[in-house]
Amino acid sequence: MRIASGAALVVAALLTLAVPRPAESQIGGFIKKKAGEVAKSEAEKKGDASTSKADSCGPITSQKVQDFLRGLQAEGAARNEFDSRVATADAARAEAEPRVNACRDAENGGATFQKIMTEGFTGANAPSTGPAVQAQMDKNKAKYEEYLDKKCGRVPPPASHDPGDTYRKAHANGAKEAGMSEFCYDVLADRVIAFCKLSNKEQAKAVEKGIRIEHVGEVFTADEAKAIQPRCGEVMPALKKAGNTLVP
Repeated sequence: MRIASGAALVVAALLTLAVPRPAESQIGGFIKKKAGEVAKSEAEKKGDASTSKADSCGPITSQKVQDFLRGLQAEGAARNEFDSRVATADAARAEAEPRVNACRDAENGGATFQKIMTEGFTGANAPSTGPAVQAQMDKNKAKYEEYLDKKCGRVPPPASHDPGDTYRKAHANGAKEAGMSEFCYDVLADRVIAFCKLSNKEQAKAVEKGIRIEHVGEVFTADEAKAIQPRCGEVMPALKKAGNTLVP
């Protein structure tokens, strides 16, 4: 009878620990075959679009797309309100500036100008010191500016063209209106854009059995495709109005 060496026993023990024990005793080539089958199965799962990896924001549903669209519409409306207000202010300034300046130029040096600017410099109480003269001049200038404001009007101040804070608030409010975090709001935007950029043929295929979009690393289940596909025509324009630059 052949006695196994100590080294051989150790190797055998390690193999039993490294490989899960099957229901029936299996050795050699059968174990290798099963390992290959498991590896193949895992690879197939990774490539199967019907097993979309769930992220922290959860799967896309019809309700989630509807909520997302509502948030986008709110965000787009807020941005549009700001843009319209700036455009209106710019137009008002563009109209007023040449008219007001022409009126003021016409008044400059005229009879009213001279009358107002010389007030207080004649008579017994005329200023006689430098500070007193300066004080009277300042008083007359203020009175003349008041006259010009009434006569000619004033040019509206330039409108702020920095939308940063306004747009950030609009984005945050859009996510809130959609009932999700800003992170998930942005994740959903990226996923919806990736899907809606697919051709009609690819979308139809996705509705049947899901799809993996390799170049953007996105996987959609058939149910997710069914939730997104009918709303692409609404969601994509809403994304563009909300300022998303990934929308063509």
